[in-house]
Amino acid sequence: MCLFLRIRGQPKIEKRVSVATSNVYKEQVEYTGKTELVYRVEVKYGLNGMPMHDVLFFNAKNNKLVDRLALNHSATVKTYDLENKKIETQYDAQQHLPGKLLCTDNQNCNDTSAQQAHDGAKKVDQYYSEIHNRNSFDGNGIELRSSVHMGTNVNNAFFLWEEKQMIYGDGDGSTFKSFTSDFDVIAHEFTHGVTSSTANMKYQNAPGALNESWSDVFGLSADTYRRGLSAPDSWELGNDLKVDGSAFRYMDNPTKDGRSADYWPERIPFEQNPNQNNDYGGVHKNSG
Repeated sequence: MCLFLRIRGQPKIEKRVSVATSNVYKEQVEYTGKTELVYRVEVKYGLNGMPMHDVLFFNAKNNKLVDRLALNHSATVKTYDLENKKIETQYDAQQHLPGKLLCTDNQNCNDTSAQQAHDGAKKVDQYYSEIHNRNSFDGNGIELRSSVHMGTNVNNAFFLWEEKQMIYGDGDGSTFKSFTSDFDVIAHEFTHGVTSSTANMKYQNAPGALNESWSDVFGLSADTYRRGLSAPDSWELGNDLKVDGSAFRYMDNPTKDGRSADYWPERIPFEQNPNQNNDYGGVHKNSG
């Protein structure tokens, strides 16, 4: 295992060293409660398949480890099977969610859609932790719950604010595949959780469109991170979701999907009565 150590205070010194994982923290942290002159050491390493990033503080006189700060966080991840139960009302959600537990953390889900949702949630959480120093979508390490097999042939996925979890339909098989089949979608729904925990924008008209737009932006950013790229090589959202291979939305040219508006004044107008029939005032069609 390789560690990259950058010692601040001597900014020109950078050492690359190889050590065993068991030796990284063999010395117990000593919290003295006193102000001390220290070296600040950043450590990056892998542990159980997860990238770790810690900051260590060593006493400048005796080299003892006096403090440690973890920069990467990992929330508990659980994925459930709704067994095709419908989630159309709040009553449905209260009665059926989260469903039958299939897997927790590193367990095998033994279900393709569940495994995609499970691994996807872990990877998005890793992205937010490593890139944005955020611990789960709420910033406080809340458990990541996903439920798959919502209803029968449902062409949709949701983040539910009150239940604080993601749910996925299986698609109809003719237009859409399972909504877990595209990582963009998983990252998009996760980001709705981030937005609801921070800006908490109303899901209607302009605020709702911004809500959707942030999920698109961070969805593609998380996918770029997953693929090890420094910048997106595509601005197509959900291009692995549709059976015909076309994208669900085009961030570089919103009108390409045949539904979305481009820019003001072509935007969908403000709705006095935003509801499901008018896309809550164009939250999706205005999100580009």
